[in-house]
Amino acid sequence: MNSAAIDKLTETSLPTRKSVRQLRWFETSFRAQMAAVSAQTGQHYDLSDQRLIDTFLSWHHAFDSQKPASRMVRRAYVSFAAGMMFYELLHKRPVSVRTGSAPAEAKTPALMHPEAYLYASYCHVIRQAILGEDFWLDTNAPDRMDEIAIWQTFSKETTQDRAAAIAFLDLFTNGSRTWAIPKMTHSQGGFGNRLWDLAARQSDADVPTRVDIPKGAALRNISDNARLGQIQLPSATKLVLIAFEGVAAQTDLIDSEELSALLNDYGVPLTPQETRDRFSGQPLSSALTYIAERTGKLCPKDFLEKLDQRLVDRDTVDLVLTPGFELFLGRLKAANLDVAIVSHGRHRRVDAAQNLPALSALKSAGPIHYLDPANRVGNGLRSTIRARGHAPETAILIDASSTGVGMAKNLSMPVFGFVDKTRIADRNMLICAGAQAVLVDFEELTLGR
Repeated sequence: MNSAAIDKLTETSLPTRKSVRQLRWFETSFRAQMAAVSAQTGQHYDLSDQRLIDTFLSWHHAFDSQKPASRMVRRAYVSFAAGMMFYELLHKRPVSVRTGSAPAEAKTPALMHPEAYLYASYCHVIRQAILGEDFWLDTNAPDRMDEIAIWQTFSKETTQDRAAAIAFLDLFTNGSRTWAIPKMTHSQGGFGNRLWDLAARQSDADVPTRVDIPKGAALRNISDNARLGQIQLPSATKLVLIAFEGVAAQTDLIDSEELSALLNDYGVPLTPQETRDRFSGQPLSSALTYIAERTGKLCPKDFLEKLDQRLVDRDTVDLVLTPGFELFLGRLKAANLDVAIVSHGRHRRVDAAQNLPALSALKSAGPIHYLDPANRVGNGLRSTIRARGHAPETAILIDASSTGVGMAKNLSMPVFGFVDKTRIADRNMLICAGAQAVLVDFEELTLGR
């Protein structure tokens, strides 16, 4: 998911419960989750910006109008509010599956109910992040998002009553189906105070729970970044896959500035920061769709070629390795770990970059391996891992994008995120997309060897 919103007075990251109530954060976090699910399932989505805004406004109104006065039911209201968000997404339908992108056979909930699955996964990670931050609950337990039986019942019941989505979100998140609220079949949708009033009667008050912490241990929740030296490489790791974009090389600023300049040339003005917020970690097809929506014309065929040339020219002057990467590479090799550099970016750009003197240290890890997020059958990760003589369970990916996290999740393999020290708030984007931990410095990773 995207970076946490920033408190303008203190210049610190806001907690997720406050960030999600800001439209810009909601939009970019939803896009990040969409990119992760797309990479995980192989399906591509089209997103209506206006419908997504309408979803947010409807949900925000419902959230404020029903927010309980008593602090003793805050935990229950988190789940209820996540369910309301799920309901509004189902009602407004801001996402559609791109024609021809779905695999031929749909045998999993993610493929059988692609839009609803995306909505549920987004609401799930938001709910879990808040419960972890605010209530120190163990939110890493396996969920039930992929149980076909639940989805079969979901499809039947929500067709008759979309408000049933509130109860089903609890089931998807490995809870019990606790909510029993009146049907809401009227076409306009929306919530009234009576719904939370009724739901509150079904909720237990938040009771402080004594937690016995062993000496020397520390509480940990899903959105806290580990302190220096506390992120440890899994003991089974034999192969470390490192993303070229944003991890091995500092591509982030170049990407946003050059894409912003090209978008302006095509009559779609966006600042580099707006471009980064909207398109970072997503396939370039999202930029092509954005141009078409704003101009009413299909994106010209030479758009990608022009972008490639811009990136190659800019890289020649400005692209460098991420500080500390060369030492990190040496540490991995000293620990007898196999290392490979991977990329899911533009071929021409990466091919040219491999020959830049400033990136010569990459050659010690061998050629860069290309991954294809659109290929659901392993998306290139499995073949890369096998070509190096390993298995997914003994490999780990370090990636700076939710797309990369989604590809690793498709193989159920460990994945760590990476954000630059200057953008530490961006860790939430990767944690919520499914990264086990997020590095802000290569020195944070303890190899355990």
